[in-house]
Amino acid sequence: MASIEDTVSDSAVAINISWQILTGVLVFSMQAGFAMLEAGSVRYKNYQSSLIKNTVIPIICGLAWYMWGYAFSFGGVNSGFIGHRFFAITKKNDFDELSHWFY
Repeated sequence: MASIEDTVSDSAVAINISWQILTGVLVFSMQAGFAMLEAGSVRYKNYQSSLIKNTVIPIICGLAWYMWGYAFSFGGVNSGFIGHRFFAITKKNDFDELSHWFY
Protein backbone atom coordinates (compact mmCIF):
# COMPACT_ATOMS: atom_id res chain seq x y z
CA MET A 1 0.00 0.00 0.00
CA ALA A 2 2.89 2.38 0.72
CA SER A 3 4.28 2.00 -2.79
CA ILE A 4 0.90 2.93 -4.28
CA GLU A 5 0.77 6.05 -2.12
CA ASP A 6 4.31 6.99 -3.21
CA THR A 7 3.37 6.51 -6.85
CA VAL A 8 0.25 8.64 -6.49
CA SER A 9 2.23 11.33 -4.67
CA ASP A 10 4.94 11.36 -7.37
CA SER A 11 2.27 11.55 -10.08
CA ALA A 12 0.55 14.45 -8.32
CA VAL A 13 3.82 16.37 -8.12
CA ALA A 14 4.52 15.74 -11.81
CA ILE A 15 1.02 16.86 -12.78
CA ASN A 16 1.33 20.02 -10.68
CA ILE A 17 4.69 20.91 -12.23
CA SER A 18 3.38 20.27 -15.75
CA TRP A 19 0.28 22.36 -15.11
CA GLN A 20 2.27 25.29 -13.74
CA ILE A 21 4.63 25.27 -16.72
CA LEU A 22 1.76 25.01 -19.22
CA THR A 23 -0.20 27.87 -17.65
CA GLY A 24 2.97 29.98 -17.37
CA VAL A 25 3.63 29.52 -21.08
CA LEU A 26 0.02 30.44 -21.90
CA VAL A 27 0.19 33.60 -19.77
CA PHE A 28 3.53 34.56 -21.31
CA SER A 29 2.20 34.01 -24.84
CA MET A 30 -0.50 36.59 -24.13
CA GLN A 31 2.27 39.16 -24.41
CA ALA A 32 2.47 38.41 -28.15
CA GLY A 33 -1.25 39.09 -28.44
CA PHE A 34 -0.86 42.41 -26.66
CA ALA A 35 2.02 43.28 -29.00
CA MET A 36 -0.10 42.57 -32.07
CA LEU A 37 -3.02 44.56 -30.64
CA GLU A 38 -0.81 47.56 -29.96
CA ALA A 39 0.97 47.28 -33.31
CA GLY A 40 -2.41 47.41 -35.03
CA SER A 41 -3.58 50.34 -32.93
CA VAL A 42 -0.75 52.77 -33.70
CA ARG A 43 0.48 54.44 -36.85
CA TYR A 44 3.00 52.68 -39.07
CA LYS A 45 5.86 54.91 -37.94
CA ASN A 46 5.29 54.00 -34.26
CA TYR A 47 4.73 50.24 -34.37
CA GLN A 48 8.41 49.38 -33.87
CA SER A 49 8.61 51.23 -30.57
CA SER A 50 5.42 49.47 -29.49
CA LEU A 51 6.93 46.05 -30.30
CA ILE A 52 10.20 46.92 -28.55
CA LYS A 53 8.28 47.96 -25.44
CA ASN A 54 6.40 44.66 -25.46
CA THR A 55 9.71 42.80 -25.71
CA VAL A 56 11.66 44.75 -23.10
CA ILE A 57 8.98 44.84 -20.38
CA PRO A 58 8.80 41.03 -19.88
CA ILE A 59 12.61 40.85 -19.77
CA ILE A 60 12.89 43.55 -17.10
CA CYS A 61 9.99 42.16 -15.09
CA GLY A 62 11.35 38.62 -15.31
CA LEU A 63 14.74 39.72 -14.01
CA ALA A 64 13.17 41.72 -11.18
CA TRP A 65 10.94 38.77 -10.23
CA TYR A 66 14.00 36.46 -10.32
CA MET A 67 16.17 38.72 -8.18
CA TRP A 68 13.72 40.11 -5.59
CA GLY A 69 10.03 39.52 -6.28
CA TYR A 70 9.85 35.79 -5.60
CA ALA A 71 11.84 36.15 -2.38
CA PHE A 72 9.61 38.94 -1.10
CA SER A 73 6.48 36.96 -1.99
CA PHE A 74 7.44 33.48 -0.78
CA GLY A 75 10.66 33.85 1.20
CA GLY A 76 9.08 33.88 4.64
CA VAL A 77 9.65 36.28 7.52
CA ASN A 78 12.87 36.42 9.52
CA SER A 79 13.29 38.93 12.35
CA GLY A 80 10.46 41.07 11.03
CA PHE A 81 11.83 41.40 7.47
CA ILE A 82 10.20 39.73 4.50
CA GLY A 83 12.07 37.48 2.11
CA HIS A 84 15.00 35.99 3.97
CA ARG A 85 15.48 33.23 1.33
CA PHE A 86 14.92 32.59 -2.40
CA PHE A 87 16.80 35.67 -3.58
CA ALA A 88 17.89 34.82 -7.12
CA ILE A 89 16.55 31.25 -6.55
CA THR A 90 19.58 29.63 -4.99
CA LYS A 91 18.32 26.02 -5.31
CA LYS A 92 18.61 25.39 -9.05
CA ASN A 93 17.62 21.70 -9.09
CA ASP A 94 14.24 21.88 -7.35
CA PHE A 95 11.80 21.60 -10.28
CA ASP A 96 8.76 22.15 -8.08
CA GLU A 97 10.15 25.46 -6.82
CA LEU A 98 11.33 26.54 -10.28
CA SER A 99 7.97 25.77 -11.88
CA HIS A 100 6.25 27.75 -9.12
CA TRP A 101 8.64 30.64 -9.78
CA PHE A 102 7.94 30.48 -13.53
CA TYR A 103 4.20 30.50 -13.02
